[in-house]
Amino acid sequence: MSGEVSDYVMQGYLEQCIKRHMSLNETKNTLWLKAKINPAYTELAWKQLDKANPAFFKAYHYRLLVKDQIVRFNQLLERQVELVTSLSTEPTTVDMSNGSDIPPNSDNESMGTISERVEQ
Repeated sequence: MSGEVSDYVMQGYLEQCIKRHMSLNETKNTLWLKAKINPAYTELAWKQLDKANPAFFKAYHYRLLVKDQIVRFNQLLERQVELVTSLSTEPTTVDMSNGSDIPPNSDNESMGTISERVEQ
């Protein structure tokens, strides 16, 4: 069908994909599935637009990188929520350690205060 698509129509398809922040591969797959446009034709048209508008596509590629980072961050955040939720449903033990080797109990009171020990 790619022979039947005019340059004007193809440009319109590409603009719609770009508005949806799609990569070249996503655009090729989408246009193949939705309009049966040969992926090689889509890539050729994309590259022609890229060549005609290098500044736009440079910025566009950076936006795609940011989009991918946001998607990955959201995936990690969802995973963290799952882990925190699973931990909060399990019984927890509280570490009562005071950070020293001296156990926190009343037996330590028999040692007295520092001033009492110095006076002895």
